[in-house]
Amino acid sequence: MNFGKLDRKIIIKQKVVSGSTALGGTTQTSELIGERFANITPLSQAQSERYGLEVGQRNYEIFIRKESQVISQDYFIEFTDYEGLHTLLITEVLNVKQNDKMLKIICHERRD
Repeated sequence: MNFGKLDRKIIIKQKVVSGSTALGGTTQTSELIGERFANITPLSQAQSERYGLEVGQRNYEIFIRKESQVISQDYFIEFTDYEGLHTLLITEVLNVKQNDKMLKIICHERRD
């Protein structure tokens, strides 16, 4: 992966459960972890099957520079394109062999 192909800005956030409501439920907010430039590629159905992802949903492969902060499956990613805002849930985070300087993140789109 060429660093010059990191052409899309993503926002990495973490879900935070904050307090309870008057009806006994909980409210969820999100905390900004950071912004990075990334290369985002939709996965084909065959590629999705290889990663053990559900076939028929939108799955993505994201490459970012590895930094000191750890990216975990508790985080989620947001990015905007011509279709609007996408919220992606992280399924897997993998190191790429390029001197340990890149991360490959496998995600699927959140459905409400």
